[in-house]
Amino acid sequence: MLMRLIQGRKAKSCVFASTPRIVERQSTGYEAMKNPTIAAALAFINEHGETENISVSDVVSRLNCSRRYVEILFQKRIGHSIRDEILRVRMEHVCALLRDSNLPLGEIALRTGFSRDSHLSRLFKELFGVTMRKWRKSHTV
Repeated sequence: MLMRLIQGRKAKSCVFASTPRIVERQSTGYEAMKNPTIAAALAFINEHGETENISVSDVVSRLNCSRRYVEILFQKRIGHSIRDEILRVRMEHVCALLRDSNLPLGEIALRTGFSRDSHLSRLFKELFGVTMRKWRKSHTV
């Protein structure tokens, strides 16, 4: 559509599958700067969450706090759980690989820390409402 407009031609109407959004890097977010515990947790999740199957215990073990304290702090300051943040980072990486590569779905599962592509496929459909193949098709040019 944009190319047609640039060329001075009439653009066909189209429907966008998603709305644009601004993504704030967690490492420089307001809450991260304000609280060193959250900053350390987010840094660990962002460093290891894309490609490793990390758990809440892995995150908490890097901090000098109790698990319950970190969970409460996360919920209060970030608005969701540590587990949800780990999943968000992993799924963001899955979407980037679907959009920016031609890797097979099984390879994407391996690169993002999922032991089985069937587990990733089921989770993806549950979260996004479409299969990974359909999502890829609608988000690539």
